[in-house]
Amino acid sequence: MQAKLETALTKKLHFCLVLL
Repeated sequence: MQAKLETALTKKLHFCLVLL
């Protein structure tokens, strides 16, 4: 479950970086 949460967080962060 930890890995899944980490993956979701990474994807969200990457998405924010793409917007910037």
